[in-house]
Amino acid sequence: MTLKRPQIRVFLTRERAVLMVCIGAALVFWIMNRLSTQFKRTTFVRLEYVVPSGRALSVAPPQTAQVTWQGSGWDLMTGRDPHIFLTAENDSLQSFSMRAVISAQLGIEVLGVAPEQITVELEESAARSVPIVVVSALSFAKGFDLADEIQLTPSVVTVEGPRSVVEQLNFIKTDTLKFDKLKDTLVTKARLVANPIFKFSRTEVEARLAVEQFTEKSLFVPIVVKNAPQSLQIFPNKIKLDCTVALGRYAQLSAANFVAEVDLKNVDLKSKNNTVAIILSKQPSFVRNLKFSPKAVEFFFEK
Repeated sequence: MTLKRPQIRVFLTRERAVLMVCIGAALVFWIMNRLSTQFKRTTFVRLEYVVPSGRALSVAPPQTAQVTWQGSGWDLMTGRDPHIFLTAENDSLQSFSMRAVISAQLGIEVLGVAPEQITVELEESAARSVPIVVVSALSFAKGFDLADEIQLTPSVVTVEGPRSVVEQLNFIKTDTLKFDKLKDTLVTKARLVANPIFKFSRTEVEARLAVEQFTEKSLFVPIVVKNAPQSLQIFPNKIKLDCTVALGRYAQLSAANFVAEVDLKNVDLKSKNNTVAIILSKQPSFVRNLKFSPKAVEFFFEK
């Protein structure tokens, strides 16, 4: 029997559909077979330590463990919770078999783990408030700079941790604030540097970076003479000081903000070398690129 052209098209379409169904079924069976096959996998799991109230970790234990485990393809697809909890008791020193803990919590066959054993040391906990120190790596647009120190709100944090460490703690640092080509005041968040043996009353603070345009200013500052006989004179009696200052503080900056002095307490006044260095003993924190001249004065006795 000879098939007409429309019949041939229908026949080919049916054949193609049957072929696609067969290929799809074969693919499903292949995937099912692969997923039921056992595989080895190496991954890292995060470790979290649960300690009793009033106790704290004395030293920071490992925060991750490398685990080699065996599971089916289904396990690899669904994944495993990478979080492992190590619950400590009141004992000062305790040891955990990581193979047993991971196997119990994740329900997998552990082939290898590093570290195999983790020892934790506990001690009495304590809490106190300490200042926060901001760490920054900033760059500014040309002619701009910080008009003042970075302001943190709040500027202190309550730290809870092992008594032996907390009692000696002087400050807590922030993560590094990184900004480039700043030319406007910026308010941002600064996270505290995490430490597994500490608990913080807050994990981040607000940081205000007051950025302003700077300009140059020159001043003449009188020199203060200390520990000098009444008849002793110096030359010159003032210095020329150059610095850059934020435009907002230009008008308020004056010679009164600086103290330049020479101290003759340990100087041999009869020596042929009649010069002494000038020390700038006071200057405001908001000026930049400060320089002055001269660096020394000559002293002599007035007859």
